[in-house]
Amino acid sequence: MSRVRVACSVPFTRHAIRTTQHVLGGMMELRLYWQIVWRRVWLVVALVGIVAVVTAVTYHPPAPIYAATLRFNVGLLPVPPAGADYTYNPLDTWMASEYLMDDLASAVRGGAFAAAVQDRLGADAPHLAGAFGAATEHRVLTVSITWGDAAQLADIANATVAVLWRTAAISSARWVMPVPSCA
Repeated sequence: MSRVRVACSVPFTRHAIRTTQHVLGGMMELRLYWQIVWRRVWLVVALVGIVAVVTAVTYHPPAPIYAATLRFNVGLLPVPPAGADYTYNPLDTWMASEYLMDDLASAVRGGAFAAAVQDRLGADAPHLAGAFGAATEHRVLTVSITWGDAAQLADIANATVAVLWRTAAISSARWVMPVPSCA
């Protein structure tokens, strides 16, 4: 077996030479790994202790966040034009309702809707940008609102319903109806 020569300015001890030969020869044993870890177990315990102390000192529990979920059934009533010479196709109303749902969900997520709800709440209303989320599924618009105060959240939810009802009365939507919920 040939010897490996390692140039180093620090003199090797018998244990260091044996460890180097095992590492270089690819024959490192699990016992040797365990001995290395066991000799430095104080370092592992110290790091875990430091992290635990720093975490305990700097931890601040998060503020409570409240959420409200509103569901609306949105669609267009089938109204054939007066004096039409063609038969009415209900698929047209269904497709128009789907397009309306997509646009309404985008509008609810936008800043203009938040500003309208803020105007409805009054002059001392909080800034609501980013508080609204919206999703659609099968002609049901789901509006989710997250806020840090339960009482303000109830006022924001009521104002949201009022703004959606007013928007439905002004726009081309023929009906916007709250969906009853058991929650």
